[in-house]
Amino acid sequence: MKYVIEKNGSVVSPISVWIPGLAKRCGLSGSVLAPKNLPYSLSNGGNLRAVRLERVPQTKFQTVAENPGSVIGDEWVITQTVTDKPAEQARQIQIMDIKAEATRRIEEITPLWKQVAGGERAIELIEIKLERPWSLEEKIEADYLKAKRDKISKIRVKSNELEMLSNAELLALNVSEDANWI
Repeated sequence: MKYVIEKNGSVVSPISVWIPGLAKRCGLSGSVLAPKNLPYSLSNGGNLRAVRLERVPQTKFQTVAENPGSVIGDEWVITQTVTDKPAEQARQIQIMDIKAEATRRIEEITPLWKQVAGGERAIELIEIKLERPWSLEEKIEADYLKAKRDKISKIRVKSNELEMLSNAELLALNVSEDANWI
């Protein structure tokens, strides 16, 4: 729990958990525990009050701000408000989410280390084909690598398409929904 010292509706101490410094400010030096009955009247005319934060839901396209607080009933209550981030900033957040989702989907098909190894093997297969026809196993391997490459390419193309949506469409997009990647 957090506490604050308030006097005549104004905060006179920083919001804090119960620590020796706050106990000293309350004239309760050595108290390991905060008083059970709050508000607790102090000798200087102030009151020790419990702090309650009233949170509001927030989207990734909003910024939360807290007011300084005020006395409501027996508590010091701080409320939050949200404001929308600028459209270009919200757009960049969504584009970063699209890129992250594309990366996740690509690595689900083939982890990065396998992509590198597959690229190296594809070069070897091209070099082999320049010298002689592929064996059946090499043809199957080349087809497998091409199929993986095609799946990855489709995700990259779709990622680029999604990033080009209008602001309204882009900000309404659920980037993890499979239907958006078809």
